[in-house]
Amino acid sequence: MKKIIMLFSLLFILGACNTDGEVKSSQEEPESDPNQELVEDDEQEKSNEEDNNSEDEQSNESNEEDTANENQGSKDDEDVEENNDEEGKGVASVPVKQLFDFGPDVDGSQLSEEVKNEMQLKVNELGDPMEDTIQFNGFNAFYRDDGTLTVEAFIRNGYHHPIWDITATLKVKDKSGEEILANGEFILPKDEFGTLEPTVSRVWALNFMPEQVMNSNADLSEYIIEADYEYNY
Repeated sequence: MKKIIMLFSLLFILGACNTDGEVKSSQEEPESDPNQELVEDDEQEKSNEEDNNSEDEQSNESNEEDTANENQGSKDDEDVEENNDEEGKGVASVPVKQLFDFGPDVDGSQLSEEVKNEMQLKVNELGDPMEDTIQFNGFNAFYRDDGTLTVEAFIRNGYHHPIWDITATLKVKDKSGEEILANGEFILPKDEFGTLEPTVSRVWALNFMPEQVMNSNADLSEYIIEADYEYNY
């Protein structure tokens, strides 16, 4: 009987030992593979490098876009400056060396800058008016269909005082001064012509009627105007 009890005790003890051994074995963690860890580390480094390269590429693209935008902005500014320069050239004022006007009935502000600049150039070329005289300097002459000879001229006051109520007998001659192309009398009353200030020139159209024209087919590229006049002051 004692042997049986001892045998069962021995079996129980052995069973308990085996159970503890299994429990311990199931709780132990498997040993890691060093090669596998190296592979995983390499893969992580490659992934980090790819992320860094991607960030660098994005940064470079952003910088390139900024540079392109700056260059475009600079070009736009240059274009604006060039356009402004070109516009400025189109409306640039001619230096005022001689004073002139278009008479009391003409509003100079309604005339284009091109017309005013053209007249300023022409009167500048004439220089100062001759002292103590009234000059009639023509700058354009043409025949009209009805036979009228129109001479566009600067009437210039070379006196040191204002003048008005001008009456003048004018002769248009060829450049040699020998042939009279037209001859007529002109009355320029104050209420129409106004007052002409000292050293000022006035743009005026002188119309010789057909009966006052001696040569209706002359070369009008060059001509002379002789004047005999009276005036008030």
